[in-house]
Amino acid sequence: MDWNRTTKKAIELLFHLLFLTVPLVWTNSTSELFEFPKMLTVYVFSILIGGLFLVRRVVADHRKLERKAFDIPLLIFLTTQILATLFSINKHTSLIGYYSRFHGGLLSTISYLVLYFVYVNSFDWNGAKKHLKSLLVGGLLASLYAIPEHFGVSFSCIALGSGATASCWVQDVISRIFGTFGQPNWLAAYMITVVFVPMASTISNLKNHKSIRHLADKNQILNYLLVGIFFATLLFTKSRSGLLGMGVGILIFSILVLWKQKAKTQVVKLLATYYLLLATVFILFGKSLVPVYDSLVNSMAGNNEITAVDETNDGQPVVGGTQLETGGTESGEIRQIVWQGAMDIWKRYPLFGSGVETFAYAYNGSRPVEHNLVSEWDFLYNKAHNEWLNFAATTGTFGLVSYLLIIGWFGVTSFGLISDPGTGKQEPGSRFLVAALLSGYVALGVSNFFGFSTVPVGVLFFMFPAMVAVYNNKPTSEESVLELSPGKWIKVAMIGLVMVALLFQVNKVLKADRLYAQGKKYSRNNQLTDAINAINAAVKLKPKEPVYQDELAKTAAKVALGLVSEDEESAGQFARLAVGFHQASLNENPYYLPYYKTGANVLVNMAVFDDGYLDDAEQLLLRAIGLAPTDPKIRLTLGLVYIQQERLDEAQFAIEKAVQLKPNYEQARYSLGLIYHDLEKLGQAREQYEYILNFIQPDNRLVKEALAELGEE
Repeated sequence: MDWNRTTKKAIELLFHLLFLTVPLVWTNSTSELFEFPKMLTVYVFSILIGGLFLVRRVVADHRKLERKAFDIPLLIFLTTQILATLFSINKHTSLIGYYSRFHGGLLSTISYLVLYFVYVNSFDWNGAKKHLKSLLVGGLLASLYAIPEHFGVSFSCIALGSGATASCWVQDVISRIFGTFGQPNWLAAYMITVVFVPMASTISNLKNHKSIRHLADKNQILNYLLVGIFFATLLFTKSRSGLLGMGVGILIFSILVLWKQKAKTQVVKLLATYYLLLATVFILFGKSLVPVYDSLVNSMAGNNEITAVDETNDGQPVVGGTQLETGGTESGEIRQIVWQGAMDIWKRYPLFGSGVETFAYAYNGSRPVEHNLVSEWDFLYNKAHNEWLNFAATTGTFGLVSYLLIIGWFGVTSFGLISDPGTGKQEPGSRFLVAALLSGYVALGVSNFFGFSTVPVGVLFFMFPAMVAVYNNKPTSEESVLELSPGKWIKVAMIGLVMVALLFQVNKVLKADRLYAQGKKYSRNNQLTDAINAINAAVKLKPKEPVYQDELAKTAAKVALGLVSEDEESAGQFARLAVGFHQASLNENPYYLPYYKTGANVLVNMAVFDDGYLDDAEQLLLRAIGLAPTDPKIRLTLGLVYIQQERLDEAQFAIEKAVQLKPNYEQARYSLGLIYHDLEKLGQAREQYEYILNFIQPDNRLVKEALAELGEE
């Protein structure tokens, strides 16, 4: 066995598999179907690739790493992430990432950097071009998997046993496809990052820049097909941020390929053929993306309204698209509010942020009151929906600057190769592939400015610089290493043991999450004994994971309430377990608002066993208000606790505050009306009921009955 060459081939193969499989990985056996398994897949590849790289260094007696263009900015970035983790409000989350995605946590960054450093020390530009082909194949497979969803057929539904339909998803995948990515914008971001590579491949094959006729061969036709398919996929996602990123990327790509180009006419002709292709695909599939175009097409067709029809749902029209299109608050308005909150977090933690991936915790204290008036007021935001602001909020000024440094460094380095490839080490056409990588990088940056990165584009964010870094690598002749000395055998064995141990930990995380997901499913189906057993098994595997403790608290509370009329002693035991599990989750993460809401619900329900739990609920909710002063739901819950304690004056004050924070809060106004009624403040009660009927819900039966009880004024 030639150890040196074998390990090099294995690393090369693993990178091919990385680019092929990460976009495609998903499973329904975990708590999160898409991002979580993709992140674990990256962990596995980084362990295998990193381990084999170390083995290769040992057997070949290589000790030093080659210095490359992006080493400095990437190491600066890693340093800021470590510092942000050390100063984090929750180090557990900053280390592993926000459950259940994990992307963005310190461990994920380390994994991406392992892949980068192995790559730049293992391959040359020819190797990078080969891996770009695997990248395109992975993108093609992801597109072909997703596109049928637009036509009512989801391969995922087929895999789940639901037949050739798209009905297995709660989301309307006919209106906005997402394939193996889980969210339309995430799929769109990936497509706009890779779409320029086949364009560049066509231009780079323009021999001597004299004619474009030779390009009508099967390889170049495949490039056109790839671009058309990738763009159609983008259109079917209806991602406005993706479309904007694509537009900016096209502009950048056009400028770069024409920069210092002697044969501009031929290249312009090629660009024109691609842009004609994009225009044709847009005309065919670009409905509802541009209102003026959409209105023109409809008027020509004699249609007044466009709806997507889900034939698996008795032919009923299904409305899709943005929040504005579906009757909710426009997503741009929501983003502006969240961005305002992110800026406030940055001001509170200016140097190192609140901690890597802790936006969901820090946002509660900076949440603008205006957020209560949007349709998604009760949603949990674990990202700033702007990558720049997300870094600023969670990793501070140092983290944001280091992130922008990577992007700027990549732009300057790539532009240098494009404008002056003049080393003579690569064929002239290679500059176009570098232009494609830079254009995709810029397009991704535009998309991320209105969203956030995910695992597939996270890989590309670090691997595109790696490919550019090896542009001028000289091909090296591999020396054969047929035998290992005893000392090398020991080192190889130690590396192998570490690899096995790390893979075991990844499998442990996967197993724990599957048990947790299984337990949640049992709980929803009221198979409570099975639920507790499954989640408890997850806790044994990962005892420091508060998500599991929180779910155990909910499930144990259900069991306690179910036993209260049958076995009071056992019910009381489960009540104490529920409270204990809730407290354990808070001990691990005292900044996560949902744990407070779970705890309040548990304590209020457990008050059937002991009134003292209501006092505990009050104290818990007061702590929650300190964390989230603008959250109206906590105020309402506190008011309902006071009602149970017959402290109506305090209940009135708490719920009035909830209404003040959210004037259109129907449940709060109804509860406040009932309190006013009990306190014989009939005029004020009437005002609450009439407000609901006039401005919130005219058909509220309970409010109408309550108003009738008040009689005539």
